[in-house]
Amino acid sequence: MIIRSLHPWNVSYKEAIRIQNRLKKELVHGGAVSMPSTVAGLDVSISKNSQYGWAAVVVFSFPDLRQIEENWA
Repeated sequence: MIIRSLHPWNVSYKEAIRIQNRLKKELVHGGAVSMPSTVAGLDVSISKNSQYGWAAVVVFSFPDLRQIEENWA
């Protein structure tokens, strides 16, 4: 899996809004959409009582749903 870094994550609230406004211009609305070849499921869990959290993602081929990759942090 190739993950592109589109922006830094340690930003202020106002900078986060600017990033979202910039990224929304890259959205594709409508038009022909081809059948996806992969799909992913993810979850992020945090606790109010801890400084730690967990995130996981699982990537599957589509439409047969064969697991391709799994990562967690």
